[in-house]
Amino acid sequence: MGTVSDGGERARPVIGPGPRPDVPTRGWTFRTLLAVAFCVCLFFIGFGGVTAWQSLITLPRTYDRLRMVGQHATARLVKCAHRGCTLELSFGGRRREWLYAQDKHQFAGLAPGAPVDVLVDPRRPTTVYTTVDVTRNTNAGWSGLTIFSLVLFTLGLLGLYGLTRLVVLARRTYGRS
Repeated sequence: MGTVSDGGERARPVIGPGPRPDVPTRGWTFRTLLAVAFCVCLFFIGFGGVTAWQSLITLPRTYDRLRMVGQHATARLVKCAHRGCTLELSFGGRRREWLYAQDKHQFAGLAPGAPVDVLVDPRRPTTVYTTVDVTRNTNAGWSGLTIFSLVLFTLGLLGLYGLTRLVVLARRTYGRS
């Protein structure tokens, strides 16, 4: 057992009543847990909300526009990895390469250099989707991804509500700190 000076004349023992100098107080731990839980809830709300918005609003509109005015082009498969497949496209005098992670299973069995039919938005040439995805409405509308993202969004909102109730209860019980 050692001693710790508390700023007074006498040193007090480390073991015994009173707060230990090297252990965080409950208030600090509680605030840290609240901050982490708050950040997790915000992440769920942000990720779930954006993903649901894209699935229900943005992607169907993009697919409709590509069906009406999209220009057919042929991209080349560069390689496939865990995160998706890299495609290369020469369109409008520009060559670009990008990771296409929308539905990588459509590239199964294709060798590098294989042609992939795509639709390009003439107003925004960076908007490119495969013809297969546009035809199938991949990840657009009500799908497993949309439901998962709405579940995350709802969990985030419920978590924020629960945290608010917890903070109100703690302030009532222990006073403002």
